[in-house]
Amino acid sequence: MKSINLTISTNEIFNRSSPNDELSASTFNTVMSATVVFGLMLFAAFGSLSARVVQAHLIVGRGALAYLLTLVILFFVGAVASTSRAPARAVVGLALNASSLGALFGPVANYYQRGSIIDIALGTALLTIVLGAAGALYPRSLEKWGGILCLAVSGLFLVQLSEVMRHPSDPAFRSPTSWIGVIIFSASIVYDFNRAQLVARTIPNAIQCGIAIFVDVVNIFLRLLRVLGRREQETTGSST
Repeated sequence: MKSINLTISTNEIFNRSSPNDELSASTFNTVMSATVVFGLMLFAAFGSLSARVVQAHLIVGRGALAYLLTLVILFFVGAVASTSRAPARAVVGLALNASSLGALFGPVANYYQRGSIIDIALGTALLTIVLGAAGALYPRSLEKWGGILCLAVSGLFLVQLSEVMRHPSDPAFRSPTSWIGVIIFSASIVYDFNRAQLVARTIPNAIQCGIAIFVDVVNIFLRLLRVLGRREQETTGSST
C-alpha cells in the first residue's frame, strides 16, 4: 500500500502475465527490493533537503497552502503514474510520490531529535524485515485481506484528517490513532509480501509490489515517529 494513505495494489495491475516476461524468483525479488530502496532513498533525500531549506513553521504559516497544494498535486500525479503498465512511467510515479512525501515530512522532522528519527527508522526497517518474512513464508494467499485493509486505510485517513484539522498549529502532535495506523500498515506489509510471492513474476508486478511495500514502510515510520519520537523541546526542557 501512502499521514498519507494510498492503496496502490489492484487486481488489474497484479494480474498481468505473459510467459515471455516471466522472471526468476531471485530477479523478481531483486527488482522489487530495488524499487523499495529507491523510493526510501528519495524520501530520505528530499526530507533532509526540505528540513534544512524549509522552516518548520511554514506548515502553519502563510506559505502553507501553496507548499502543501504543490506537494499534494505532485503526490497524486505520481500516484496515477505509479499504477502504469509501463515500468518507466511507474518508476517516475514512485519518484514523484517519494519526493513529495519527503518534502512534506522534512519541515515536520525539525520538531524531532535527529537521533530519535534514526532510531525509529532502524526500528521500522527491523519490523519490515520480520513482517515481510512472515508474509513471504506464509503458504496460503491472503488475498481476502485486500478489501478489509482498503476499508481500514480509508477510515484511518478520514479520522487522522480530522485530527490534523483540530491541531493545525502542531504538525507533530501525538495521536493514539497512530498506533492503529501502525497495526493496519503492519498487516499491509504482511499482505503485500505474501502477494508478491503469488503474482506473475514480471517486471511491472515487481515494481508495483515494491511501490506498495514502500508506501507501507513510510506509513509505519511516520506513525511510529509521531507516537515514539523525542521532540527537540524535550531536550531543551530536560537541560534547563
